Amino acid sequence: MNESVARKVGPPGIALALFGLVSIGLHFLGGVANVALSFPAILRLLEADSTAADFQLFVLNPGWQLIWGISGFFASFLVTFAGLRLRSARSAWLIYLGAIAAMFPCCGSACCVLGLPLGVWALVVMQDEQVKAAFSERF
Repeated sequence: MNESVARKVGPPGIALALFGLVSIGLHFLGGVANVALSFPAILRLLEADSTAADFQLFVLNPGWQLIWGISGFFASFLVTFAGLRLRSARSAWLIYLGAIAAMFPCCGSACCVLGLPLGVWALVVMQDEQVKAAFSERF
């Protein structure tokens, strides 16, 4: 990879990786808070006299939040890895996937403020002819 391509892919790669790392941290803290707050509901489900209504209440609120948080946690790992791969000009499909994942709300609490422009920036950089050539040199 030549120096001009490295200058093009470096900043968005670092930005994506940092955004992913911050999102991982936020999802971890949110997951700990969700588990702590849903602990009474989990205990209620484990009781012998729990009803189907208790299960439905768990699934509709804390259960759904846990599932959403876990999916966001893994999406954040994808964004971080995509940013690192962008810097090394490898795995174009992974970079496209990570940039698109950065634009979804599940990837971070500041998605619309940070994730959307960072994802678009990475996608625009990937469309550059020199960058495309650098990716094709790898094969």
